Amino acid sequence: MKQQQSDHPTKQLTLQYQLSLAIGNTLDIEENAKQFGEAVQQYHAVEYVDIWLNNASLVSNKSLLAGYSLVYTGSSTEEVQNLDLTAPELRLLGDKDTVFVTDAQPNFSSLTSAKAVVLYRLTDIGILKIHLSQAVDTLEELNLPQILIDKFALSMQACLAHTKAQENETRISKIIDSALDAVVLIDENGYVTHWNKQATKLFGWSSEEAIGTDMATLFVPHRHRGAHNAGMKHYHKTGIGPVLNKRIEITALNRNGQEFDVELTIIPIKLNNTTVFSGFLRDITEDKRTKQDLIEAKERAEASVRAREEFLANMSHEIRTPLNAMMGMGELLTYTSLTDKQRRYVDAIDTSARNL
Repeated sequence: MKQQQSDHPTKQLTLQYQLSLAIGNTLDIEENAKQFGEAVQQYHAVEYVDIWLNNASLVSNKSLLAGYSLVYTGSSTEEVQNLDLTAPELRLLGDKDTVFVTDAQPNFSSLTSAKAVVLYRLTDIGILKIHLSQAVDTLEELNLPQILIDKFALSMQACLAHTKAQENETRISKIIDSALDAVVLIDENGYVTHWNKQATKLFGWSSEEAIGTDMATLFVPHRHRGAHNAGMKHYHKTGIGPVLNKRIEITALNRNGQEFDVELTIIPIKLNNTTVFSGFLRDITEDKRTKQDLIEAKERAEASVRAREEFLANMSHEIRTPLNAMMGMGELLTYTSLTDKQRRYVDAIDTSARNL
């Protein structure tokens, strides 16, 4: 049952107080609109309320939609869910903040089935449309203070900002979770604030277990934790961190207590008066094994080349020594009396030895 408006100042102030209490109790867009709309509907002569928000405020890509979407209505029969830029409500408002429309207005029936309509501009984010069950002569008779309309518009802006911040956080989380490397975000005290799926795969801890836990206890080997904590303190004191903003190879620890090699990059990020850290980690165990295999294969190949060269050098020496003797003796034979046939044999020996 609606409260009947009275000229008594106390009742007017009570309604305004109740309306003010209905503003900004939540950061949910639809719930905030609902609470305010229901409070307005307690006013004298108000049949129901519609609240529309600019689509450009509701969606990240402002080129997707042009117009307004209905986020709350007090009517059970409201059929119009969207207002395009040619809607009569927008034409009537124009550049004004408030418009009072009665059935004397042409095409009034396209606006409402009620007796009159009041349109309020909610800054640049939306429209408040109040359907009146009784004709009133002035807006003052309705007694809905503009300051409360402005306060409600401000609360809706806060809701929109909160929603977009949540959307951005969700988008960033999805990007981080899709990364091929483990991504770990920690606060200035070293406690985990984000732990992606690859971090779970790499270290074995779930995000629920990791978030809110000291990072050092999750994957820093015990013998290195003292140096890690000292490094954190040194950075907060001096702003200098020798391992920051560079790729380093370290040993990490998984949930089962097994140590393995990782490549780590830590990036400090300044946020207002605090610093958070993003860590990117990648298991390089297989890479190091492959690299070592390549080194060993190269060493084996080089050893093989050296062995071949030594073999050829030795063989060359071992063959030339008797050949020199054979060639020398053949030459001595040429100085003796030889038949033509014997000389041809000696020449053949000499030619073959030189070719060899």
